[in-house]
Amino acid sequence: MPYRPVTIALALLLILAGIPPIGATPQHDSAPTSAAEQPMYQIPAIAADRHAQLDREGTGPILSLLGISPIDVDASTLRTAHVRLGEGLRFDRSASTERLATMVALGQIDTAPDATTRQQATLRAVSQIEQRVVALTAAQQQAITAFGTGEMSADDFLWELARIDAIARELQHRQAEIETRAKGDAEIVLSASRLDTLAGELAVLTGPVRAEVRAVVTGQSPSNRFFAQVGPESVVLSVIRDDVYIREAYRGEFREGGPDSSISSPRSEEIVEEGYPTIWSMRTTEDPEQIDDGVSARIELEHDRGRLIAYVDAETERVFRGVQYRPIELSSTRQSSSAVKDGLRLTAHPTFPGGPILFELVRTDDGTPLDAPITVGPPGGRSVVVGETAAVWTIEPAAAYQVTAIDGSSVVFLEMDPSFPPLIYGSIDEDRPGR
Repeated sequence: MPYRPVTIALALLLILAGIPPIGATPQHDSAPTSAAEQPMYQIPAIAADRHAQLDREGTGPILSLLGISPIDVDASTLRTAHVRLGEGLRFDRSASTERLATMVALGQIDTAPDATTRQQATLRAVSQIEQRVVALTAAQQQAITAFGTGEMSADDFLWELARIDAIARELQHRQAEIETRAKGDAEIVLSASRLDTLAGELAVLTGPVRAEVRAVVTGQSPSNRFFAQVGPESVVLSVIRDDVYIREAYRGEFREGGPDSSISSPRSEEIVEEGYPTIWSMRTTEDPEQIDDGVSARIELEHDRGRLIAYVDAETERVFRGVQYRPIELSSTRQSSSAVKDGLRLTAHPTFPGGPILFELVRTDDGTPLDAPITVGPPGGRSVVVGETAAVWTIEPAAAYQVTAIDGSSVVFLEMDPSFPPLIYGSIDEDRPGR
């Protein structure tokens, strides 16, 4: 993709200021998050080569998900995002502003003349991160509410979450740098529980799908199709990238842990096993990685069909955030549906709303795969081309939709209704503790 002149100019200014432009790989001394949650422009390695490609049906249950019950959904959308100069510059400005703030905060620590001043600068820097987290958390909830009530467009909603993600990642880097300095200086005293809680708050503001939105909008990844869904205090995002289905879900209703909350490692593993029994039984990680920040626990594991990262709240003892990576060739689909017309057979292999779906087009006379445009859209509404090959993976809509394949003068239509998603929890009223 050719570089945009204005972007080059901005990049030069940032380089002269010592600030890497967004999308560049910062020279961080330590990684702010685990390998599974550094999805800026790379998908975590999943050992899919140890599996044979699954048949489209009858290969086992659809794997469980954290998500929003249909009765609690306020809004859903499927949007194709493209490079956008204006939004790309907005991300650039946000990233450079936060990077400058990081440089200032670290500079004040590094140039402090004595231990007392260093301690004060360090505490001030941590406090500034906490204040930014409060503001970003409020901005995220405002965006969820605005999109759910129709006051914010789907595009603006996705871009706002991507902006928050970019800022939160820089704050993660800033915190990591502060902790590195504190560990190397016995005269700097920081509360471990305070830092752990802050890390947990920042993790909720980032996600692999949000990072992919930013990569597309800034021109660092090709156009892609995104699913977004919101409910009260909840958001679900998904995308397919590099033949991997990526999903992140957050249910704020199940997040109530306070400073006095705690949860043991065995109990948090039990909660993940209860919520994801099939995934747990297929895990290939003998001892799932676990991080406890005091008010919640983060469990990461690999399994036969991908990777799961689950966050468990210590107070509600519920999974309140889930991130999943699944190679699409390992997807187990529900019962297929087909339509035949004009010598064409169009078949859909669905999973669940916001999940991966496969469309296949063949000739009815000899079963030969046929490359042709395949579109998806609401019945009687505007359709979008999702692929032009005989087999197309895309994201399934959350409402009734129509699939169309066109080969010259031959046209075949297929009407679909999405099924109920395989959620680990149902509605808020049913599953919220104490109700």
